[in-house]
Amino acid sequence: MATRAFHEIMSTRFWDFYPESLHAYRRTILDNIASHRPYEKPDERTDRPYFLSSRTGYAEKTYIGDYDDVTGWNDIGEDDRIISVIDVQGPILRNGDLCSYGSKEHKDIIMRASDDAHTIGFIIEMDSPGGSSMAKYDYEMALNYARSKGKKIVGHIDGMACSAGYALMALCDEVYFTNPHDTVGCIGTMCAMLTNKDGDVNTVTQERYAEIYADGSPYKNKEYRDAAEGNYDGIKEELNRLCADFQQMVRERRPRVTDDQMTGKTFDAGDVVGTMVDGHGDFKFCVNRVQQLAGVSQSQKGNSSGASREDSKPSGIKEEKQPGTQEQASVEQPASDKTESQTQKQATMAKSYPFIQSAAKVNSLVVEENGGFYMVETMADNVEEFVMKAKQTESTLAAKLTEVEQLNATIEQMKKDHAEALANLKAEHEKEVSSLKDAHKKESEDLTAKLNEAQKSIEQKDAEIKELSETAQLEPTPQDPPKDNNGGQESGQFHVQSVCGENMSWGEKAEARRKRDVEISKAR
Repeated sequence: MATRAFHEIMSTRFWDFYPESLHAYRRTILDNIASHRPYEKPDERTDRPYFLSSRTGYAEKTYIGDYDDVTGWNDIGEDDRIISVIDVQGPILRNGDLCSYGSKEHKDIIMRASDDAHTIGFIIEMDSPGGSSMAKYDYEMALNYARSKGKKIVGHIDGMACSAGYALMALCDEVYFTNPHDTVGCIGTMCAMLTNKDGDVNTVTQERYAEIYADGSPYKNKEYRDAAEGNYDGIKEELNRLCADFQQMVRERRPRVTDDQMTGKTFDAGDVVGTMVDGHGDFKFCVNRVQQLAGVSQSQKGNSSGASREDSKPSGIKEEKQPGTQEQASVEQPASDKTESQTQKQATMAKSYPFIQSAAKVNSLVVEENGGFYMVETMADNVEEFVMKAKQTESTLAAKLTEVEQLNATIEQMKKDHAEALANLKAEHEKEVSSLKDAHKKESEDLTAKLNEAQKSIEQKDAEIKELSETAQLEPTPQDPPKDNNGGQESGQFHVQSVCGENMSWGEKAEARRKRDVEISKAR
């Protein structure tokens, strides 16, 4: 593994990657590091960028070095047309290594090819689970530059286009897939790291890990240190920013992508036609599509039919073979009629019908000399089956719509019943509250009346007390008896005798008074 690529893998914090693949690659890398396994450089790289030339009918690969040194460049004629093919396999890094090209190298190749007058467009071959979050910005710059130069870009998925891989596909003008079960999506950004906290001790070597920062750099590596303590807010803030950039990049080029498809889920390519991808087509279909988008005339040497030198012989032309059908017999026609028929054919094929092709289960449509589409029995059966399924789907949908209408009617009735029940409960509640208010009012009035009567009684008692007090003040004060009463006044009916002796104690005097009161009571 090249030093730059290894450094990038070990230092990149944020990834637009399919998680299962990321963890599998991580285990492999760590295992290679631990076991010191040597890496042998392959004799030939499988992902080398190359171009297809109209001179060979866009059939032979011409490989690119740094694009200034192209094998067979002198064989390219002035009128030749070139389709540049960028093959993206495996993890996407910014820096290339012995196994793959990096996004920075692809960016340079694409921008140099865009400046070349021979280039009519690009095909981006994709089989990748994603890669570095920063890599997609290289591709965005390069492909936007190619578009500014009028070059057409077609993406072709052959296996997987996830995360950063799908970001690259979204930057293309059109996207097609090889197999309906190819995996696409996983839009989003993630971070994975092994963390060591300051003071951690290696259980084997007993070495203590230490991180020491200068007083003037308190925020250095703070997000990582916080993550080691279980606080991921700083990391998530950066992840959210990168994810928003990713989603905005996709929405600008693929506005029909749904919110659900933006949440990181993966999908079968055949299930997201019209939103995340444009249709089903093999590599040859994509080659033809670039020519159609570029408007390359079939009558020119840089034709869009992929015709070989045999096809350009003045003695006649060879009718195209419809994909998925038996080969048709060769039809000879005069050379004078060839240019006219080809011009008519090109005018018809300039427009693509991906839905008709999908229904017929073919990658392209063959056109007859009169401009009509060519269809064999197998294709007609496929279209018939497709239409029947569509009709069944329509019937099912109509039944579901009827069911939905019934459910809506039931919901409306339930709402009405609920409102009526609520109104009844409200009326009963108000009635009960009113009754309680009346009972409380009567009870309050009764208590007030009793309180008033008690107040009057108190006032009467107060008046009586006042009157008694005034009467007591008007009675004459008793006079002191004479010192010598001559032994007291004798009377046959009344006799005064003291019951208390001078030598009695207070208790004896009180007992004597009590006995006197008892005798007086009996006398009464």
